[in-house]
Amino acid sequence: MIRRHIVEFGLTILFLMGALIAVLMWWAGNYSTTVATAMLILVLLGTAAGTLKLVGTKSADVKTAMLTLLNDDQQYQQMAKAKNPYGDGHAAERIVDQCKQFITQDIM
Repeated sequence: MIRRHIVEFGLTILFLMGALIAVLMWWAGNYSTTVATAMLILVLLGTAAGTLKLVGTKSADVKTAMLTLLNDDQQYQQMAKAKNPYGDGHAAERIVDQCKQFITQDIM
């Protein structure tokens, strides 16, 4: 019963993500603009969370920001301890574990 709800929830999330992509594509007018809009949203999320910092494209600005993070422990700790809006990097592992558990429960 619980597995059915998990699957239904997952399908709902996938549907909503697909709908969001469709809306973005319609709004943007073409694929390249949609990708740029999606990337902008990801950058804004990271910047707002404190895990990203916009420094521009000039070599001197990038070097200054990099050296600040390497030499200023307070700045580094502030960014390192910020909550990552993109997840913890272990989602695929958890999905595989849940799939294995789901399959073995049905067999036994």
